[in-house]
Amino acid sequence: MKKKPGKNDEKMIKATTIDAKKAENHSKFQKNDIRSLFCYGNANIKNMIWSLKTNSQFFKSSEGVGLIGALIKEISSSTIIICAPSSSFWQNRRNFDPMHILIKSLVKKLRQNNNISYIPHAIIPRLNKNLQKELNKRERQNQTIGAYSLSNYFKYHLRQRLLEKTILAFEILIIDDVKTTGSTLIECRDTVERYVNSLSSENNKADTTKLLSIRCLTIAYEA
Repeated sequence: MKKKPGKNDEKMIKATTIDAKKAENHSKFQKNDIRSLFCYGNANIKNMIWSLKTNSQFFKSSEGVGLIGALIKEISSSTIIICAPSSSFWQNRRNFDPMHILIKSLVKKLRQNNNISYIPHAIIPRLNKNLQKELNKRERQNQTIGAYSLSNYFKYHLRQRLLEKTILAFEILIIDDVKTTGSTLIECRDTVERYVNSLSSENNKADTTKLLSIRCLTIAYEA
């Protein structure tokens, strides 16, 4: 006669199910590539990132010009550039958004190319998050799941691109400063992808095949 599961068995089954769901949620963190320009472990790169985050005049320095030049090489001819959302804590502390200034400077250099556009504040945090540096790897990943939405302007811009027959294929490039676990960028990319998929299912006129890729790029990765 088969033994009926006891309370301990039920707890074990429940825990196993939860672990399986978590593993399914986190599998995306293992299979998605994020390109980084530099290694954060390098002292010069670490100083550059610190200057970027704290000095509003960084972009006029030789380091700033060099960084913009390195980023330009990563931009294809038809791209929508957006940024991963910055921490409100750091924005309030610095009174400026360094990534916003960096991408504006980058697009200004590329202004002769009308197929490249920058949508500021395209990705919006749904809730107040804890500072990433205060969390371990798993806590960072858990915190980012479902944490973002898209601005109405970005959704409108993206929808119009997919509906307009004369616009050629394009890609979306999401840029952040430093990659630690990659969870923020991957969740940002998934948020954009979910919206594109919703257009495909709700509006047959939206040619979602025009969106060739959603790439993720960081200035540096933390080894």
